[in-house]
Amino acid sequence: MEFSEYVILYQNKKVDKEASCPSFKNRVDLQDVENGDASLVLQKVTTADRGTYQCWVVQGGKSRRKRADPEDDPISIINLRVQPVRRTIPAEHGKDIILPCRAPENDPDRDVDWSRTDLESGQYVLMYRNRKLDQEVQFSSFRNRVDLQDMKNGDVSLVLKKVTTDDTGTYECRVIQRGNSCRRRFILNTDPLSVINLRVEPAPSWPTVLLVLLVLLVLVLIVAGLLYHFRLCFMSGYYVVVDSGEESALIPCRTRPFLPGDARVEWKDSRDRKVHVYESGSDQPEELDKRYRNRTKMNKDLLRTGDLSLTLEHPTDGDTDIYTCIVSRGKRNILMKKLVDLRIKES
Repeated sequence: MEFSEYVILYQNKKVDKEASCPSFKNRVDLQDVENGDASLVLQKVTTADRGTYQCWVVQGGKSRRKRADPEDDPISIINLRVQPVRRTIPAEHGKDIILPCRAPENDPDRDVDWSRTDLESGQYVLMYRNRKLDQEVQFSSFRNRVDLQDMKNGDVSLVLKKVTTDDTGTYECRVIQRGNSCRRRFILNTDPLSVINLRVEPAPSWPTVLLVLLVLLVLVLIVAGLLYHFRLCFMSGYYVVVDSGEESALIPCRTRPFLPGDARVEWKDSRDRKVHVYESGSDQPEELDKRYRNRTKMNKDLLRTGDLSLTLEHPTDGDTDIYTCIVSRGKRNILMKKLVDLRIKES
């Protein structure tokens, strides 16, 4: 991987953010450079990040603003291989389905291909080129049935409407970065970011429908009884959009009031890092990940009010993530879990 700009550059006792390639902006950091650990921390990796990474440590004040001298040997060479996300998704006949795929951030000028492995060459489920859909290369059965979830915010998940058994197959998502490439020669990324095996069940017959309805009724009665007994439920997630530059972002979470006094409230991000912890009547800052320390707070008397919302101060686009609010008693007795998708939108 040959770069005209750096993945990250540390000089004069600080990170030079302007030297980083745009596709790595707000995704890279050094582990503990002040204590000699210059390991690269790369967040939210995709197959576009694959390649050879080289680490130089230069002493004596030599400038490395553009690139290292060929005479200087790197102290570390790492070949990074990133496998695409692979998953199997079942779907019901006649329903809409979303096939997930997340594009690299900081690249508004991107092209997206969704293909299926059994289609002929040159035929696509969806092709997005030059900021618009190209229907000329789209396979006929997908026309007016597919769209991208949220292209502006990097969510290039495929929305497939009214699926049938003919839609069963292996779908591949490819994102081609053009405007923010750091490579001297433009080499298109042909590796898929996401590979989805979609299985669509055939439409059930009427006896099957009646049996399913009966089973569902029994399950509803059982769940209703459990909810009455525990008085808590697992709440479905949703997303919150906050403009960058705001002083804080409120990540909502509410449940019934008067939670047990020994309840533990824990917020985590998608990498299972602890964002905020409340237990035994007070916050537990020593348990938090360092990126969230002194940046989060919760309402007072939260167990009495049931308002478990989290305030995240000074949010940036690096804080865009899926956050989970968990209420538990003991290690295994989880009373509630709620997912909130926080999206920081550039001003």
